[in-house]
Amino acid sequence: MALPGPSPIPTSGAIENWESVDVSMRKIYVGNVPFEISSERLLAHFAAYGEIEEGPLGFDKQSGKVKGFAFFVYKSEEGARNSLVDPIKVIMGHR
Repeated sequence: MALPGPSPIPTSGAIENWESVDVSMRKIYVGNVPFEISSERLLAHFAAYGEIEEGPLGFDKQSGKVKGFAFFVYKSEEGARNSLVDPIKVIMGHR
């Protein structure tokens, strides 16, 4: 399942918060990622919706295996929105 990432709570108008808000609108969370899927396969699937700035995040740095979830940051809000049109994805036969 793909969901929008969490939105930060803005504070008294600091510029850093505007950047965080921007990222929150471009970030998605992907849950129930099968352990046998590679980061390359996951990236290829989600890159079809828009250009990826960062991700997939959520892979164990030592083993390279997925932890069961992933995050992606798209370069545009449109890419993130496109990825959420159908929130249930089927990748390699897995929901």
